[in-house]
Amino acid sequence: ANARAQRFWPNGVFVNAWGSWGRTDGQFAEPQDLAVGPDGTIYIADTANHRVQRMSVDGSFVDKRGSNGGGPGQFREPRGVGIAPDGTVYVADTLNARIQRFNVVGTYLSEWGSRGSGEGQFERPNDVAVAADGAVYVADTVNRRIQYFTPLGGYLGQWGAAGDGPGQFREPLGVAVGPDGSGFVADYTRNDGQRFGPTGEPLGAAKRAISSTNRP
Repeated sequence: ANARAQRFWPNGVFVNAWGSWGRTDGQFAEPQDLAVGPDGTIYIADTANHRVQRMSVDGSFVDKRGSNGGGPGQFREPRGVGIAPDGTVYVADTLNARIQRFNVVGTYLSEWGSRGSGEGQFERPNDVAVAADGAVYVADTVNRRIQYFTPLGGYLGQWGAAGDGPGQFREPLGVAVGPDGSGFVADYTRNDGQRFGPTGEPLGAAKRAISSTNRP
């Protein structure tokens, strides 16, 4: 809601911030996610501007991709962005119910997904993360599950269902993958996080690791 990105050292010391509310390059409207590429540049899901912007660590505008629409390379409220080890950029194109894939300079490469509850379909996918082996994990929010795919979008599997038990979700909004392949899911409505193995087996020791989360 401050329409900016802030940068900190690992110990939480503030470094710098950039951005303001607006439509021009380097401005944002409801930015909802970011990811850092192998070259250190930062990709920001500029959600209400229907685009992804790439910035340097000092906040200088580098380039952008996307415009409002449903065609290749266009977005409707992109809310998640993930970067593969080779620099490929994956965007959760939320209201178009698909994942789009770009190279490092913003050239559209491919896409997959459609609206629905079947394998490889989505209902408001809100986040995407890429593992070290290239597998792509998607927070399929309204379907209350995580789906995962090959780097080119081939369906590999899924886990999750509606509920409060281990491996169940109410509203999974965020997903991340650790260096060891563990998956982490922020469940917005349950007010907690869960940790999983690479194929969805619950690793319950980290559940509710932060005791006072509110709408993560």
